[in-house]
Amino acid sequence: MKVESRESWMESILSIFERPALWLALRAVCDHPHSELRVEKPFVGVGEAKLLEASLLGASALEPGALATTEKMRHFVCRGGKWRFLRVFDRRVIRQEDLPANRFVAHFVRYGIHVLREAAYGVCQEEGMSEYLPEVLGVIRKLRGCWENLSPSFKNSPLRELPLDDQLLQFEPRYHVILEAYLDMENL
Repeated sequence: MKVESRESWMESILSIFERPALWLALRAVCDHPHSELRVEKPFVGVGEAKLLEASLLGASALEPGALATTEKMRHFVCRGGKWRFLRVFDRRVIRQEDLPANRFVAHFVRYGIHVLREAAYGVCQEEGMSEYLPEVLGVIRKLRGCWENLSPSFKNSPLRELPLDDQLLQFEPRYHVILEAYLDMENL
């Protein structure tokens, strides 16, 4: 690779990371990642249940191991028999941050660090490129700071494929800025 093209590539990479909107978006996602509320209905022991609903009790009664006959405490009477619930479906609302868009942000930070490390190695190998080293190392430090602030719930989750059609990445401004920076890096 010629020095001119190497310098041009280096300036292009650094220009991506000079965008103030990118750092604002990364900081915002690190501090307040998008989350979704999901309703789960685990089949648990009666003592573990937190929120019982009548509709779930009916569904619970159809499950094997959910009911037992009893002479003492009963929940209901059916055909002269006294019955109690042993296990029931419980309704739990869970806040989840491990979303494809958040995994993508973690991937972007990891990928950015990798690309800049390679760039730093190239800077050290070629004469006349040493002027870029402080700037490259500064960006790597900032990206590592972002990495440390990412939630472990999606930082350690693998990204199986790039969710380029994800609605959050396409339309939520914070995530879209990060997506654009990633695509710009890929097009260099």
